[in-house]
Amino acid sequence: MAAQHKFAIAACARWETRYIVEWLTYYRAIGFDHVYLYCNDDEPGALYERVLPFLQGPAPFVTFYFHAAQGEQTAMYMHFLAHHLNEAEWVSFFDIDEFLRLPPGETIGDFIGRFPPEIDSVLFNWVFFGPGEHEEAPVGNVLENFTNRAISVHPLTKQVTRARCLGSIAGWIDGRATPFWHWPTDFVAAPMRVVNVLGEDCTTYAEGFPDRAASWVNEPARRQALLDTAVIHHYALRGRDAYSARAARGLGGNFDGQTVWSDIAEGDGLDAHIAQVSAIRDERLAGFWPALRARAAGHATRAVPISRGKTATASSVHPGHGLTLPPDANRAVNGVIDGTRKFHTAREANPWWQVDLGGLTSIGAIHVYNTSDHTAARCRDISLSVSIDGTSWAELVAKRDGTPVGNLISGPFIWSGPGAAWGRYVRVTLLGEDYLHLDQVEVFDIARP
Repeated sequence: MAAQHKFAIAACARWETRYIVEWLTYYRAIGFDHVYLYCNDDEPGALYERVLPFLQGPAPFVTFYFHAAQGEQTAMYMHFLAHHLNEAEWVSFFDIDEFLRLPPGETIGDFIGRFPPEIDSVLFNWVFFGPGEHEEAPVGNVLENFTNRAISVHPLTKQVTRARCLGSIAGWIDGRATPFWHWPTDFVAAPMRVVNVLGEDCTTYAEGFPDRAASWVNEPARRQALLDTAVIHHYALRGRDAYSARAARGLGGNFDGQTVWSDIAEGDGLDAHIAQVSAIRDERLAGFWPALRARAAGHATRAVPISRGKTATASSVHPGHGLTLPPDANRAVNGVIDGTRKFHTAREANPWWQVDLGGLTSIGAIHVYNTSDHTAARCRDISLSVSIDGTSWAELVAKRDGTPVGNLISGPFIWSGPGAAWGRYVRVTLLGEDYLHLDQVEVFDIARP
């Protein structure tokens, strides 16, 4: 009999009411089917009210529990294993400050489908995101507000594991802080086949932890490959005041280790630590909410792109792509954002696509949606330019960070001023030698909301 949920999450939440809607929305968007949410606040009313929309309907996204004893993370997860394990095929234990970043356009089902069927568990490494300049957590969404991270990959992992492998954990728990939610292999009775996101064997990953694992994951080539594939964005420090707040929420049960953060706050190393975990700009999840808002705004008449249905051309057509030049290029302004390749150039130096808006206009914003299939990584560095005559071009922005352009899942690449650009033609150029193919390009006038 098939499990009720393909991919499920068990999570405990304490002092997370302001962040819970963003977190639930994100995990539903990347393909998780259900969340078993354990409220560990002093009283459950505020969190329960916030998640009410996710509790409704014949197939609610959330099952809600209140667990009053502070910090008993092991007990909460053991309750899940005892009562709900058989309802899921794959299980994860994610905290509310953890966001799993998958390759552009992929769902969790797509990603796990990369691995051979004999794999039991996939480990995802943490990457710490720091508070940057924020003294306290700003109003708004975590993914938009926190875009600075540490250089190194953290050895701690979270996992997506076959539920059938976790049934024996109950017999191994002895009341101590047992971190089976970080890696399961030491706490199950039967051998498991465990890999990281690169497919490397991690059956013995916990041996010699943390020093051995930290050195291994931060070998330069491996670290870059992990970051380019999939990691956990860990937003544990949402503001400078978060260092003290993590201890202030209580030190009961499994929270007893949170004094490590208050020790930093009370010592002389706070500034150095903030600099360490905020060292690099990383906006790979920052477009999640803007993409959702742009999709919603598209339902308003005045927010329809002025590029919709206009004539487009491209520098070439891939000989095997099967469409003539004008109809092929035009499909990138047909309004259908679904992750597919709407046009496809040949492999060439700096291939381009452009749209004729039909007349001179004030351009307020441009949204570029990458594909969401296996070819998305080809589109990384791009330039956006405008022209009044199709001959002389003025560059608006050049993206040169080497990360794939976003798509309908992660959010498009957006240029939005400041101010307006005056032109009739808009061009997207791929910087370097490769194929250029995009899902959709949307050009908005200055009146766009």
